[in-house]
Amino acid sequence: MSILTRGPKSHSILSRRAFLDFTTETKPWPGARTMGRNPQEFIGSEVEAAIGLPVRASRTGFSCPIHSLLVCWRNCRKTINAFVIAWAGMEAETETERPSWLRTILIGRRPERTLVRIALLVLSCFVVFRFVFLPIRVEGASMAPTYKDRRVNFVNRLAYLFHEPRRGDVVAIRLAGPSVMYMKRIIGLPGETVAFHDGRAYINGQPLDEPYLKYPSSWEHEPKQLGPTEYYVVGDNRSMPQADHTEGKADRERIVGEVLL
Repeated sequence: MSILTRGPKSHSILSRRAFLDFTTETKPWPGARTMGRNPQEFIGSEVEAAIGLPVRASRTGFSCPIHSLLVCWRNCRKTINAFVIAWAGMEAETETERPSWLRTILIGRRPERTLVRIALLVLSCFVVFRFVFLPIRVEGASMAPTYKDRRVNFVNRLAYLFHEPRRGDVVAIRLAGPSVMYMKRIIGLPGETVAFHDGRAYINGQPLDEPYLKYPSSWEHEPKQLGPTEYYVVGDNRSMPQADHTEGKADRERIVGEVLL
């Protein structure tokens, strides 16, 4: 099989693959002589003339700088290919073990931690809405226009944990139980005297400034003295007849908390 070719006007051409195969597999020709020289010496001189670089003959073949570079390149390419195959296998295993996006959204990457969080959330909601924020729904127009009918709100049961109710606070007043309560505004504090004249409230004989009132009123009411634990509560809608409006004294122990919004 011919490995080296030479044309009349060009040097011999040796492909990289053929050269690698030749230099690694060529063996001495037993008893053969070419132009009075050993076959390996003859082929070495031909390769040297073809590639223009020194070629050294050895027992296993020929070696030269290009041959060393090509062998190094071939080894590097094998190493890179092996690395790429291993990396692709790792990616495939990761994709196989990775949970779907739907499962990640619903239960997270670690279901056990998600269950603990759900349990803590349910417990927190129970404690908050059972002992701290009490949801209520407004029924009636006695607090209009500040609070409209059928509006949902919350009562902060811890609002007066560190201080007593203040004038102007909108509070929830318990009647027979927590299911039915009045929503009113405090205008009179314990020990004060509350009266109404020409639709205006008077505290200890002095007119009370109430910027939250939007409707005209014509209420008339004799002064009432509050006890040491009593507050005077009334709605914001005083345009309705006083007989149809629930207002008056409320004991401190019946005030559940302050309306939030």
